[in-house]
This record gives sequence, structure tokens and C-alpha cells, in this order.
Amino acid sequence: MWLEILLWITYGALLWGLLHAWWIPYLFRPEPERAARYQIIFAGTHAFLPRRNGIVPNTLHVLFHFATVAILIALVIRDRVAL
Repeated sequence: MWLEILLWITYGALLWGLLHAWWIPYLFRPEPERAARYQIIFAGTHAFLPRRNGIVPNTLHVLFHFATVAILIALVIRDRVAL
């Protein structure tokens, strides 16, 4: 039980962080300072999404974010089946 709670807290916080750091600035709210920083840090990485608001999530981050959401979905399914 404690491990499941820890997983919910950890992956919930991770999801909030990745939404705050990548997807909200990418989709909704331009943050020029963050965009400039990301352009320097991730200049040589592969990306398949178009640039929006000066940000483009690279492929590795998109896969990591997808895996995080998949784990949260698996936790939801496990909770539903366990009931």
C-alpha cells in the first residue's frame, strides 16, 4: 500500500513538473527566457514536433513524457482492477 502511494506521489509530481517545464510553455504560454535557455541546451538534439513559442520538445523528452503518462495510466488501471 505504501509503495502505491509513493508511486502516485512521485509520478504525479513528475507529471506536474513536465507539464510546467515543457508542455504549458510549448502549447499555451510563451516564456522567452526559458525558450532561449532550451534553445542553447537542446540545440543539437533530434525533434519531430514543430517549434512553438520558441520551444520544441526533443524526441527523448517526448518519449520520457509518454512513458510517465503510460505509468500513470497503468496505476489507474491497477486501481480499477484491484477494486
